[in-house]
Amino acid sequence: MPEPAGAYVFGDYCSGELWAMPADGSAAPIVVASGLGNVSSFGVDAAGEVYVVRFGRSIVRLVSP
Repeated sequence: MPEPAGAYVFGDYCSGELWAMPADGSAAPIVVASGLGNVSSFGVDAAGEVYVVRFGRSIVRLVSP
């Protein structure tokens, strides 16, 4: 995914898509992941890695392709 530092990351429970946009709103949101299922929450670890919690499925870590 694009560099998430300083970005607002958000998802859609129904479509399973994730978007990111600069926290200051200087650019339009872009889709950074899709097909994740029912996204219900996010987490960030001490190293700054972003994790996605999906209802009824495993937790996944966002990585660059």
